Amino acid sequence: MTFPYCTITQVQQYFKDLEKFDSRETINDWTKTAGQTNVYEFAFSGYHGIVYEGGQALGEQISIADVDSNAGSFYYNSDTNILYIHTTGSTAPVDNEIQAAPMAWDDFLTYMMNNAFMDLESYIDSKFPRPLPMAIDQYNDLTYDSAIMDSAIYLTISKVIQSHDPDNPLWRKYLAMVWDKENESGILWEYKNGDRSFSFETTADQFNGNIKQLVKGTNSTGVIQLVGSGDRSSREKIYIKISTAGEIETAKFQYSTDLKATWSDEIYCTIAYVPLIDGIYLKFSGTFVENDEWLIDLIGGQEKITNPAFRVINIIN
Repeated sequence: MTFPYCTITQVQQYFKDLEKFDSRETINDWTKTAGQTNVYEFAFSGYHGIVYEGGQALGEQISIADVDSNAGSFYYNSDTNILYIHTTGSTAPVDNEIQAAPMAWDDFLTYMMNNAFMDLESYIDSKFPRPLPMAIDQYNDLTYDSAIMDSAIYLTISKVIQSHDPDNPLWRKYLAMVWDKENESGILWEYKNGDRSFSFETTADQFNGNIKQLVKGTNSTGVIQLVGSGDRSSREKIYIKISTAGEIETAKFQYSTDLKATWSDEIYCTIAYVPLIDGIYLKFSGTFVENDEWLIDLIGGQEKITNPAFRVINIIN
């Protein structure tokens, strides 16, 4: 996932004891491996990609012989489903000292978080683009709406708990905070029913408009999304052109509101929404070529909408 709706740090801030639901398991009852000097084995262990001794990660090896010659190491044989270890002191493993898991905690949490992102997008109306638009006029320097971030965090916590302890009712509690179809409640359920709205959604006084690419360089993959609000009384055409080529945060653009007679100063194409004029915002993605050009045609007038809908126009390559 390249569009994180939350971070590992934020998840851990919301649930400080979440690590107790790590996928580690304690392994006892080790058997000395025949023909080896320092190797002990545990049969039918299941896949383990990381092993700890007294909380310290052991080094992974690719054979039993390598384990034998390297103190503080392990090797998992997927063909035989046997886990081999060589303790740091080259002694027999002590009960309750050895723990193993499929992956490290941060990797496990990232995996669950990415799954939560996919679930989050499945709950939100398909009329919204993927990835979801970033927040507009958000506080606390948040990249996405706080409701999206909170939902991603709660879904991640739910998945972590469920994976470790499926009988624990806590995972259902966190899921219900986001989506509870039976009781018709939860953060994203309220958005679905129109009880809430995202910062990037239109309101009843938003403009009608469209955007069309006029010039596209041979190697250009650039895409512009248009969103914003404003009560426009007349039709207006805004031209956008790339003045400095490159990827996001490197490329720059200029705009003209007088049929290209004059152009604005250069503005960076950033990953966040870029304010244009009168409450209009642009979002850039891809790689841009110099002189890529678009026309934004604002129809103007105040539109009366019974069911406001989010308006984003993607350039189709």
